[in-house]
Amino acid sequence: MTIGSLAAALSTGLTALTLARAVSGFAIGGFPPLVATYLAEVMPPRRRGAMLMVCAGIGFFGGSAVILMVQILAPAVPLGIAAWRWALILGAGLAAIAAALFALLPESPRWLASVGRAVEAGEACRRFEDLARARPAGLPEELPPRVAPVPEARPGESSAMRRTALFIALYALAPWATLGFPLLSTVVLLEKGFRVEQSLVFAALSLLGPPLGTLLTALVVDRLERRGCLAALAGTMAALGTAFAASTGFVTLVLLGIGFNTAAATYGAILSIYATELLPTRRRASILTCAWAGGRIAAALAPFVLLPALAAYGPHGMFAVITAVLVASGALLLGGPRGLSGKPVAQNV
Repeated sequence: MTIGSLAAALSTGLTALTLARAVSGFAIGGFPPLVATYLAEVMPPRRRGAMLMVCAGIGFFGGSAVILMVQILAPAVPLGIAAWRWALILGAGLAAIAAALFALLPESPRWLASVGRAVEAGEACRRFEDLARARPAGLPEELPPRVAPVPEARPGESSAMRRTALFIALYALAPWATLGFPLLSTVVLLEKGFRVEQSLVFAALSLLGPPLGTLLTALVVDRLERRGCLAALAGTMAALGTAFAASTGFVTLVLLGIGFNTAAATYGAILSIYATELLPTRRRASILTCAWAGGRIAAALAPFVLLPALAAYGPHGMFAVITAVLVASGALLLGGPRGLSGKPVAQNV
C-alpha cells in the first residue's frame, strides 16, 4: 500500500496512475481479511468481538476524513501539490507506519502451532507476555492463551469444507445489501424526484451511522450470539429497505438510510468475527481471503443487476432483490454453526 499510494501520488499520467492504483488495490484487497485473522487469533477471547468492532468502527472514519481533507486542501493547493496527491501521500505514510508496527508484533502462536512450529509458537507467546508486562498502568492483564501443537484433525475435513462453503456464500451475498444500498440509495432519491443537492446531503448524513453504530455495538457484542445477531441484522436491513422504498419524506428517508447503513456496517463487522472464530487455524487466512474476494466480485456485479431492476420496476423492484438476498443470508445463518463468543477460536474442525 505504501509503494502503490506513493507511486500514485507521484504519477504524471493516466497509465502510471492506473498501474499504481492496481498495486494498491492488490494490497488493500488482501489486508482486511489478514488483519481480522491475526487479531482474532491473538486477542483475549472475552474481548475479541469488542476489540474487532472497535477496529472496524475506527476504520469507518477514514473515508470521511480523507474526503474532508481533500475539500479543505483543494482551494489552498499547499506547495503547489493537488489535494488528491496529498491524500495519497498521507495514505502512503500511514501504511508505512502500519507496516513498521506489524513488523514489531509476534506471529500468531495459534497459527505457528497449527503448522507444527512449536518452538516458534512458544517464543511468540513469550513475546506477548513481555508486551503485556509493558502494558499501561490500569489495564488488566489478559494474555492470548498458550497454545500447544495441534495435530491436523482429518475427521473434521468435511466440517471444514461445509464451513468454507458457508462463509464464501455469506460473503458473496452480503455486498448486495451492505454495498448495494449505500451505492444506489442516492439514485433512488433522484428516482423519487429529489434534487441532486438533496441526494448529496442524504449521502453525507447516512455515513454518520456506521462508525457510531459499530463502536456502540462493541459494548455488547461479546454477550451476543453471533449467528442470531447476524440473522437479526439481516431481517432489520430487509425491513428498513422495504420501508425506504415506500417512503417519500426526506427526513424519513434520511433516518431510514442511517439505520440501514448502520445495520449493514455492523453486519459486515460481526460476519468477520463469526468467520474468524469458526474457520480452522491452519487455513483461516486463506479461506477468509477467498471469501472476501468473492464478496468484492459480488460488489462489482451487484449494480449491473440492481440498476436495471430499479429502472424497470422502480425502488420496490430493486429492494425486492436486496430482500431476497437477505432472506437467503438469514436462512444460511440459521442453519449454520453457533459462534464462539467468549471462547477461544477454533483450531481444527
